[in-house]
Amino acid sequence: MRTNLLFVLLAVVLGGSMVAAACAKEITVTETVTKTAAAVTITETVTAAPEAPVTVTETKTTTKTVKETVTITGVMEPVKWIMVSPWPVGSAGQIAADSLARLVTETSGGRLVIESYPGGAIVGPKECFDATHDGTVDLMHFTAHTWVGKTPAAPLFSAKPMGFNYLQWVGWYEWGGGLELLAEMYEKYNFGFVGVGAIQTPEDFCWSHKKITSLEDFKGLKFRTKGFWGEILSKYLGASVVTLAGAEVYPALERGVIDAGEYSTPATDLKLAFNDICEYVIVPGMHQPATVLCVAINKDRWEALPSDLQALFDACTKATTLKEFGGMVLDDAAALKVFVDDPTTEVVIAPQEMRQELREAANRLYDEKAAEDPFFAKVLESQREFEELWNYWQNYMYY
Repeated sequence: MRTNLLFVLLAVVLGGSMVAAACAKEITVTETVTKTAAAVTITETVTAAPEAPVTVTETKTTTKTVKETVTITGVMEPVKWIMVSPWPVGSAGQIAADSLARLVTETSGGRLVIESYPGGAIVGPKECFDATHDGTVDLMHFTAHTWVGKTPAAPLFSAKPMGFNYLQWVGWYEWGGGLELLAEMYEKYNFGFVGVGAIQTPEDFCWSHKKITSLEDFKGLKFRTKGFWGEILSKYLGASVVTLAGAEVYPALERGVIDAGEYSTPATDLKLAFNDICEYVIVPGMHQPATVLCVAINKDRWEALPSDLQALFDACTKATTLKEFGGMVLDDAAALKVFVDDPTTEVVIAPQEMRQELREAANRLYDEKAAEDPFFAKVLESQREFEELWNYWQNYMYY
């Protein structure tokens, strides 16, 4: 009886399990996981049954984002600038300015057009600096020493008596810190770019009615010049310095109002026919072994210019500086041949002793000014350090 009861109970338990097993249905568990990576959405559906192999159904939904680039083709208006200078028409300075304007216009494909005007055409020669500073014009071609009243150290950057020759100027400006010092000198003015636009060949030392071969010959001499050179002649050599505008030099020499005077390069002096009125031309131009012509651009105009055109303009100034110098040398050589062959004019080559004495006088003036002006002293120190290295190299490598 007990055995039968146990059997029945066992049958019921087992039977219930069997029924439960027989009645088990597939249960679907759905898990949705959404993953977003950039523009792709992935949806995964997982189907599983307890204690049974898992069936995985994967559905991928890809959403693509299409980016459209629209190119609008149109004509950009060219940037047009007005450049002024203090130079007379046909002078070496104005030829260099015109060359720079033409090169920028051509290499930019007409995107930056520069119109170059000589002194007096737009503003007067003495008004170029202020006109560029206040935005009346866009840029100017000039020599720094012309506006020595605004920046006392300016002649050190352009027309330094007994100073650098062409190659030395290029080296100092590009590698000796000259460009950075030039920018520092003009930082209080509204200029966005300042740089070198050309470097002229040496000037004639002077045209004279008196032969000059020593420092004694300067005593009492009525000599037309200006700037540092005028200070040197009057302060240390006893000359009577006369300041005249460029246009007044020829008639003053012709009428004997002055005994001697310096003006420009041999080629320019030939155009003005100084050899027709003077008995002597003294060379070389120690007072101005090379003349740096600078370029300054109004700050607002410069900053509005696209960066690629800024780089292009800078490159054009360097190219013009190289290109124009070679042409000036050839023009001067032709002019010097005319002077040598002219029976009414004697070409006097200054003795080495006179040159050395003039160098010593110039350095005395520079030391005095450096003691009074910290920025002047800074520039002078930079140039002397560069010259020392240059001379060291030259002693070994020049022949």
